[in-house]
Amino acid sequence: MALVLSMVGALPVYAVAAAGANASAQCTPDFTVSGPTNVMVTRATTVLIGVTVTAVCGLVGNIGISPSVTAPPHTATNGVSLHQATYRPIALTATHTSGGASFTAVTTENTLMTTWTITVTAFDESNGSLRHFVNISLTVDDFAIAANPTSITTSVGKTVTSMVTATSLNGFSGQIFYSGLLSPSTVSPESCNLQPPQPTLGAGSSVISTLTCSFNKKGTYTMLESATPFNGEPSHNATITFIVK
Repeated sequence: MALVLSMVGALPVYAVAAAGANASAQCTPDFTVSGPTNVMVTRATTVLIGVTVTAVCGLVGNIGISPSVTAPPHTATNGVSLHQATYRPIALTATHTSGGASFTAVTTENTLMTTWTITVTAFDESNGSLRHFVNISLTVDDFAIAANPTSITTSVGKTVTSMVTATSLNGFSGQIFYSGLLSPSTVSPESCNLQPPQPTLGAGSSVISTLTCSFNKKGTYTMLESATPFNGEPSHNATITFIVK
């Protein structure tokens, strides 16, 4: 509002002038896109990633999304592949002012253990120039197991041990589940025992389980220890051979 001063005779007279329409704040229809900052996935597994689109200033229309891996340099063999789980656009209306879409990031046993950048482009399907981006960091981790020693020569009835070590790679953390297969099948599975069978592995650390065995007959025996995380993938193996004389 503008205040105008005029003079009538010796007395001042004040008048109020209405402000023009241009004085009011302008609001341009638009939208925002957001997603998780950091996502963790273990090699040879798949993770579902979601993004959210929100209308600004009453924007209505269909918003599509397009994710792509933008760093680091990679090949089809050692990279991350993306697959959209939601192909239809996000419909923004006067009553439905936000919506979500998702895609999966698929890794293999050959995927580089590093932090990948996934750039998600969201665009107005009726206005190609109206688009926004969000970058998501995807860290690919894993773990390894190893036995020491891997070959043991012993005698009947003697107790021997081997240390099975699980090691975090690139920040992996979680519980490890061991399962053992003792061969040949004629030997009692109770000849060996692993403790603890379900150790918890911290990021950047290692944890040791002790395999204790004793055999009541001469021969050559093999223990295959398989380790998996909670979701069952991936599986890593260590083999210990026992020569009983």
